[in-house]
Amino acid sequence: MIFVPSYFDFVRVRKHLKALELSFAVLSEYSSNQDISRARQSFFAGDKAFLVMTERFHFFRRYVCYLKSESSDCVLMSGNLQIQDSWCP
Repeated sequence: MIFVPSYFDFVRVRKHLKALELSFAVLSEYSSNQDISRARQSFFAGDKAFLVMTERFHFFRRYVCYLKSESSDCVLMSGNLQIQDSWCP
């Protein structure tokens, strides 16, 4: 999951992922309910490798995703900050 703080950066990340021909879904403040359901389902089913989400989408929609890490540690990344917690299941 890629969390992008601004819509301008979101557009740049989306363009870059398209140029690399990677499989990804997007969630922005302009996404309809149908687009949100489709993107989340394809990401959680493993059909899409990345889910790109804007900060404004999270603010307005308040979606929270709980992901279980394959390793024993969970990694939370926000901007340049990286925190590792060993208590995550």
